[in-house]
Amino acid sequence: MKTKTIYIIIIFITFIGYFSDNYAQEKISKEKALFYFLAIYRLSPSDYIDAYAQELDSYNYEQSMHDEFEKNSYREKIKNKILEGVKNVNFSEKFYTTGYGDLGQYSFSDKSFPFNISFSTAQTLGCCLFISVPNNGVINEDKFSFALRMSEEEASSFIKRRKDNQGNINRRIALVATYSIVNKELLISGYSKYLYAYFYQIDIYEDNSYSKLLGIITPLPN
Repeated sequence: MKTKTIYIIIIFITFIGYFSDNYAQEKISKEKALFYFLAIYRLSPSDYIDAYAQELDSYNYEQSMHDEFEKNSYREKIKNKILEGVKNVNFSEKFYTTGYGDLGQYSFSDKSFPFNISFSTAQTLGCCLFISVPNNGVINEDKFSFALRMSEEEASSFIKRRKDNQGNINRRIALVATYSIVNKELLISGYSKYLYAYFYQIDIYEDNSYSKLLGIITPLPN
């Protein structure tokens, strides 16, 4: 069977901490990521039965592949499960992801710290799932101003408690983004297929204990 390599820009999530009721309550699963991918690119579930079953139902997959009486019925069951999942894809559904950023020098004119952002990568379902931030994977990335607003007094206190005995300053912050998958194709290098994300907001925390919220940024109005 021909092996397919799928590159999907999406967010793989690892999160430990407390979420308020304002957060999306679900991280995207390996299964659901595949459903979105197939729905957007209108691909045949039959071509992804093996990748799905090997990852999510490995025991039954191995048992059925060695039994010619069960093989076809098992494959049909998995195909129907994928078809149902693709049918029920909801592009309004929200997910969350975590990442990190590093603060730049405080701007005394803007009363804020500029910061960059990064999200993690992971292998799943035989595919490479990774977020492309910043790298065109978030469709509304240009609508965000990546700045943590803070008064001079608060900023000075923040820097002081982040400074070690040698004067080094830890400028790392933790991020939580709320997003949805966008029903839009994204082709990179002419052949690699990706998923777009739409970010609703990014919450900024002091560290990855997620106990102290520093600020929230949302897309700028059009």
